[in-house]
Amino acid sequence: MKILVVCQYYFPEPFRISDICDTLVQRGHEVTVLTGLPNYPEGRILDEYKHGKIRKENLNGVNVIRNLEIGRGNSKVKLFLNYFSFAISASIRVLFMKEEYDVVFVNQLSPITMCIPAMIYKRKHHKKLLLYCLDLWPDSLAAGGISEKSLIYKLFLKISKWIYKSVDRILVTSSMFEKYFEETLKIDTERISHLPQYAEELFTETFDVPSEKFNMVFAGNIGDMQSVDTIIRAANELRSNTDIVFHIVGDGSKLVECKQLVSDLALTNVIFYGRRPVSEMLHFYGMADAMLITLKANKALSYTLPGKVQSYMAAKKPIIGAINGETQCVISESGCGLCCEAENYIDFAELILQFCESDKKDKMSINAQKFYFENYSKERFIDKLEGALVNIGADEEKVLKRDEKLNEKIQLCLVAPVPPPYGGISNWVMLLKNYIDNRNDITIDIVNTAPARRNIDGRTLWDRVVIQGMSIFKKCSELRKNIKEKHPDVVHITTSGQLSIIRDIALLRTAKKKKVSSVYHIHFGRIKEIADKNNIEWKMISKAMSLATEVIVIDKTTYDTVKDKIPSVNLTYIPNPIDVSNLPEPKRNNNKTLLFLGSVLKTKGIEELLTAWKNVRQEHDDWKLTIVGPCNEKYFSYLKTNYSFEGVEFTGEKDHECAMELLNDAGVFILPSYTEGFPNVVLEAMALAKPIIASRVGAIPDMLSEDCGLLIDKQNISDVESALQELIADTEMRNRIRESAHKKLLEEYTVGKIFDEYMQEWLGVADKG
Repeated sequence: MKILVVCQYYFPEPFRISDICDTLVQRGHEVTVLTGLPNYPEGRILDEYKHGKIRKENLNGVNVIRNLEIGRGNSKVKLFLNYFSFAISASIRVLFMKEEYDVVFVNQLSPITMCIPAMIYKRKHHKKLLLYCLDLWPDSLAAGGISEKSLIYKLFLKISKWIYKSVDRILVTSSMFEKYFEETLKIDTERISHLPQYAEELFTETFDVPSEKFNMVFAGNIGDMQSVDTIIRAANELRSNTDIVFHIVGDGSKLVECKQLVSDLALTNVIFYGRRPVSEMLHFYGMADAMLITLKANKALSYTLPGKVQSYMAAKKPIIGAINGETQCVISESGCGLCCEAENYIDFAELILQFCESDKKDKMSINAQKFYFENYSKERFIDKLEGALVNIGADEEKVLKRDEKLNEKIQLCLVAPVPPPYGGISNWVMLLKNYIDNRNDITIDIVNTAPARRNIDGRTLWDRVVIQGMSIFKKCSELRKNIKEKHPDVVHITTSGQLSIIRDIALLRTAKKKKVSSVYHIHFGRIKEIADKNNIEWKMISKAMSLATEVIVIDKTTYDTVKDKIPSVNLTYIPNPIDVSNLPEPKRNNNKTLLFLGSVLKTKGIEELLTAWKNVRQEHDDWKLTIVGPCNEKYFSYLKTNYSFEGVEFTGEKDHECAMELLNDAGVFILPSYTEGFPNVVLEAMALAKPIIASRVGAIPDMLSEDCGLLIDKQNISDVESALQELIADTEMRNRIRESAHKKLLEEYTVGKIFDEYMQEWLGVADKG
């Protein structure tokens, strides 16, 4: 797709639009940026861009066209000249541009006039225009001190209304913007969608810089609206607290005034660093005990969510704010910090002191990064932006039909096991149901396929063949009844393979006969193995997949195998999710406890583990092995007779809360299974920041990639022993693995992120129906 991006600011100016364009190019789009000459925030054009130099360049695959612009300087007159000079020069430029772009995208900061060149291109070539609103106009003028009764304000009010009403779709960074558009500008909010900003990926890689003092860091533009003087006045209130230091990193029109204020107050607890490249910001984030955010007390500003909030959260830093509106709500909702009213430096100082004395600083840090990955991740942002860009150029009738579908409530019929007994798929079902119950865009009915007995008790051939065979007719009858009475948009059928595939085929045929779209969700990881054997199980599941409208798989090996063997199948890879809100706060300890958690079965690798442990304990007798999970008496007696229990504790089955506390107290988690699908217990270990050893089966290689754990071959005692020896002996490795695993879980496997993928799948399948 060819995209024309219009934004007055671009690299080397410190705005996220540069990273957005780079990423769109990486995704295969052709991107051209119409921008100005770099002068933000210093206010003067950079020397290398003066006198007609560098008007066209290619940066990371992005074609950049620069237009004449007067530096913004330090006065309102220069600022208005800056605004209009870009609008005029870029508008002249687009008059001579050919019709070569599929869509126009405006990254709208201040001023609103930067949209005028895009409007001209839209009108001239009849192209759709997507506007991403980061600053509200004309209220940004009011925030800068321009009276709402002035001619300038009234002029920009007309310009703003014309632009906002003329674009095809608007994305907004703050949910409060919609209220302003509706109440103040009288613009229909049906064309408006919420898309909060994200943080550059490097901010998720920060490290702690040890210090004996409490370091409060502000990073960003130092302008009139940022109200950095509130920080300085709070520092003055805390001048006697010599263990609290304020670090101000950035540049802007108010930097000189702020430095003068520090001098006038004779403060020694405030340090200015000026503008620093992004690569150096890791150090400042690393030194921070908390990050500071302030804005002026202004109604329009209260609607905004400054981009630095996402950066602070991504870096796992608590936030202390003197700010109103949307940001105050986000800090409160996420539990990532403390906040008071804008410009109230006395309360701000009290909050800083309260934070320094608090024992909840680590909890705030965890909450910050968790909230970021669940709501503001870069992947989610780019997916939604790319989708909006692609859809805006689509056939209008199709878009209207899609939007109507999005506004309807999806009716889902889930065919899956419900506990008891508890297991991998049934736990997934309850997680999904609980999440859906708190939403108003989808309803769920469940056809329960749970067996009467669980594997740990031993299911006979009679159970598996005769009883389950009889249940096929019952489940098909229940599905037909649900379709007749509830009219589901989608039937979602889960499978654990083997003989249950016969039931799956019958259920999928029922859905197809009733003309209801279906999703077939493969929850086990043996597909490559059975495909290579080309056995009866592979033939059956191939038939089942061919009957489904869409197939979901939970690991990449299965995805590649099915794509290779049955290319006609509509296939999607979606990993399983986890709800971290139900887990305890991670304990990043190095307790000398190795823990296994799961059903105590031969196929879980228990015998290999006990054999390897006997050898490992000869060198590490200060460690113990704890085995948590149900085990029938006959197998337990067998284990006790044939294996050493020295340094081993069997706790038996524990409820989930107790099991999670035991896992949280452990130093290392191990799962040497022969076979797995997408084991929830590995997700739980990642969520609790545990170093992990697990078999190279099912989805586990995907889960533990990127240095998130040690992989071992199944049924390999030597591998188990080597991994244990290596991890127990290396504390640094354990710490590195735990942090990598915890970060990956928050980025990729939280229920909010994965549920969005399910919803997109159901909506797409419903459309096919």
